[in-house]
Amino acid sequence: MDKKYLKWTLFWIILALLFNLLIFISEGGEKGIQFFVGYILEKALSIDNLLLFFVIFAHFRIPVEYQPKVLLYGIGGACLFRLIFIMGGLKLLALFHGMVYILGSFL
Repeated sequence: MDKKYLKWTLFWIILALLFNLLIFISEGGEKGIQFFVGYILEKALSIDNLLLFFVIFAHFRIPVEYQPKVLLYGIGGACLFRLIFIMGGLKLLALFHGMVYILGSFL
């Protein structure tokens, strides 16, 4: 692994922890713990996503030079579809209150 990436990763983690300390001091212990737990959860989910990307790239034998482009299209597509489903869900909820139960069952 390139040390440059390790340094940047450590920089962002330290910055998040300093921000967490600021929340802890200014907002209290409960808010500080909530931020910390949320940060750890997001870190775990991002590592999970990274592992999934490696598995997909290996399964489809995507060459290294194409991986950034494929990743960009994948993330862009995921954001687009998420927006479509959220907007569609909001429209359905506005039209039919019973959709709360149907859409809630997917969660």
